[in-house]
Amino acid sequence: MNRGIPHLFFMEKLGFYKTNRTSCALLTLFKKSNLYRQKQNLSFG
Repeated sequence: MNRGIPHLFFMEKLGFYKTNRTSCALLTLFKKSNLYRQKQNLSFG
């Protein structure tokens, strides 16, 4: 049994998870800033 393949697969999965989590965080941040801008527009505009 080759033990190199599962390790490589795990590393690839971990890398995908990290980038996925980063994009999720960025999306959340973007939504929050959008909401904040809308609130400011409502209070000042």
